[in-house]
Amino acid sequence: MEIKNLTSFISFPSLVLVICCLPSIFTAKKIKTWYKDLKKPKLNPPNWIFGPVWTTLYIMIGLSGYFFWERKQQFSGEDNIEWFFYFAQLLLNFIWTPIFFGINYLLLALFNIVFMDIFTIINIILFAQKSNLAGILLIPYFLWISFATYLNFSIWYLNRDKDEVKNKEIKEE
Repeated sequence: MEIKNLTSFISFPSLVLVICCLPSIFTAKKIKTWYKDLKKPKLNPPNWIFGPVWTTLYIMIGLSGYFFWERKQQFSGEDNIEWFFYFAQLLLNFIWTPIFFGINYLLLALFNIVFMDIFTIINIILFAQKSNLAGILLIPYFLWISFATYLNFSIWYLNRDKDEVKNKEIKEE
């Protein structure tokens, strides 16, 4: 692996990891306060599992981007649609945390994660058509966010009375 590729190999996952973990720095205190008091489904994992799982998935997302990029070693115009879905699902991932943990708007977070699911599956299909490895690396992420969609829905459903109050407060502002 030449130095340019090594730098890119490290940069892609590092950037995804830093950018996607950034919102959690500002919302982490909500896990010990607001989130702890929510009703949760029986399949809700312990809080400690989320950090290692998301770290691993962010690295895999970054590697997926790297292996897709590595085919041509540039962002070419013929790959615009693939990159659009890659960066769009990352943006949806990035804003989910502030919506859910920051403003505590469970229903809006649910809509956001459903779009994240859709964009991610499209991203997997498009990446896999040009780089099988890039597509495969996104599958565990898709499986996890599908489970996260179930969690988001269940938490919203079990706490919808609180979310209705939140919706009313936002409408009055």
